[in-house]
Amino acid sequence: MLLGGLLVILGLIWYTDTNGLSESKSSPAAVTTVTLQNAAPVIFEQNEIKDIHVESIKMKKSKTFTNTSDFQTFATGMQTAKKNRILLDEEGADLIDYNMWISFKDGSYKKYFIWIVDNNHKDVIIGYQSNLKEVHLQLYQLTENYSKKVNNLLRKII
Repeated sequence: MLLGGLLVILGLIWYTDTNGLSESKSSPAAVTTVTLQNAAPVIFEQNEIKDIHVESIKMKKSKTFTNTSDFQTFATGMQTAKKNRILLDEEGADLIDYNMWISFKDGSYKKYFIWIVDNNHKDVIIGYQSNLKEVHLQLYQLTENYSKKVNNLLRKII
């Protein structure tokens, strides 16, 4: 499937938007060549993202994101986030809303925790635990703009 692209076959032009919806229109002349453009890879922490799997802990539902625009939302949200350290205690662990795995093209992956904090708007906080014994996590507090964008993606799960 070509996302956000244009495919011309036998005089028909197929437009595919990022939601996977297609429409066709007649071309004035038959076209004999097809040009496909691949989306640029999304790099996060010096690795190319293969997919992002998110699992809702409370709803017991999950989704694997494979669209590069979704990768970009998560990656840019985390790269522009306010970073800090947080102590993962029992109460904090009980409040985790989602588990997230970012898989990379080199076969490696990293696991993150996502908390949705209710205020006037929903804030998204993402924590990274490098190993099971680590209790001081790397914290990413997403900006209001990226919190909204990530929340929109997370709604696709439930």
